[in-house]
Amino acid sequence: MLRSLCFLALCLAAVLPARAQAACAPGTPCYALCPQVAEEQYYAAAAAGLRYLFNGEGSWLFATQLDLRSDFRLDTEAMRGMTRLADAFRRAGTQVVIVYLPPRGLVHHDRFDHASYDPKVALASYRAALAQLRAAGYIVPDLSTLVPDRDGDFFQRRDHHWQTAGARKTAALVATAVRALPVYAQMPRQAFQTERTGITGKYGTLATVAGRICDMRFPRQFFETWTTLPGALDEAALFGDANASEAEVMLIGTSNSKGKIDYNFAGFLQSELGVAVENRALRGGGYNGALEQLLVEGRFASKPPKILVWELPSQYDLDLPMFYRQAVPMLTGACRGKPLLTGRAALSAELIEDVINNGRGGVITPLVARRTALKLRFSDPSVNVFFLDVTYMNGDHEQVKVERHPYVKHDGTFLIELPRTGPLATETVFSAGVRLAHPPAKPVFVDAEACTHDAS
Repeated sequence: MLRSLCFLALCLAAVLPARAQAACAPGTPCYALCPQVAEEQYYAAAAAGLRYLFNGEGSWLFATQLDLRSDFRLDTEAMRGMTRLADAFRRAGTQVVIVYLPPRGLVHHDRFDHASYDPKVALASYRAALAQLRAAGYIVPDLSTLVPDRDGDFFQRRDHHWQTAGARKTAALVATAVRALPVYAQMPRQAFQTERTGITGKYGTLATVAGRICDMRFPRQFFETWTTLPGALDEAALFGDANASEAEVMLIGTSNSKGKIDYNFAGFLQSELGVAVENRALRGGGYNGALEQLLVEGRFASKPPKILVWELPSQYDLDLPMFYRQAVPMLTGACRGKPLLTGRAALSAELIEDVINNGRGGVITPLVARRTALKLRFSDPSVNVFFLDVTYMNGDHEQVKVERHPYVKHDGTFLIELPRTGPLATETVFSAGVRLAHPPAKPVFVDAEACTHDAS
């Protein structure tokens, strides 16, 4: 859901040109949207996550698809993937704290009235999703206590990001949950100073789309900015080297945590916790991009943090099966030993080329799907999407699209699990083929390995 939203801040220039002028009295501020905002044709692909705009109180803007979600419960696929991911983190010695942000519409439901939205239903479902994530094995602070935000300063009025006040309120709740973890008590402390540095103004993503569709202009919204820097050491907590804590707490997430505007979420966490927080969030990365980046570059494998804080907006469904089929083998270190089978092929966007063939020479290797992973290394690291076709001895096929977030920088290597559940899980692999999603600008080759992968 709303996967296009992760590209929104960088792609709004592509939305459709102005179509109509909202009706306003001459010389007066006008925030009334034009009727065209209710029609899908006026939303370009870059703004698809912001359909359909409607007016809230005063100059507030909301979007039905972004803000009015009422069912947050994780489906079977999402629960299975998130549970396996939590188990893999646990085996690596990392406890994951999920910051599952409630949507703007729920936090600020007192700022609008919409016939199809019941905030009580949405809040109950949101709390149920928090419980599901806890059951999957995560530490999940109860951000439902922020609903409704009576101050009206959690999210921006015309943008899908929070304000620094929202980041600060969230950091306080997250820090309370982290301080309760036994591993936190063992971390050396360091004092941090958070100071107000001024104010910043933002026009807003929702306002930009409204302006393009309705040929209108909203005011910029201004809010305080803050900076956090290391301070003097706390004499009451002087045990060990404070610098040793630098990589023990890590933050991943979206542009809320690291974006064009710094909302200082990592800084507020440092002030609250008294430990350094390494910020590895990825602007425009969606719910999975920052984690993918962390795993593909080997940073996690070399020194996994003791605590990983994962800022995760609730507009995402968490139901991308191929994300989990790549993340878990990267976390568990699949294909580090000797491969069972290898292959190499030149690729195109027209034909599926076999890269693994279990029947060459009449030798059949027992590659049972649920215990097998494939390691593919493309000669061109710009390959982020391709099609994988796996044929089994019983004649069945699995044809899947493999994607890596386009903002993730990598060397062209992919680790992919074969099915671990369902009718294919117990079948033996005969061959695996690859087809590119787009015609290559230069020759592209892939080197493949099939290996045993016993992650639960």
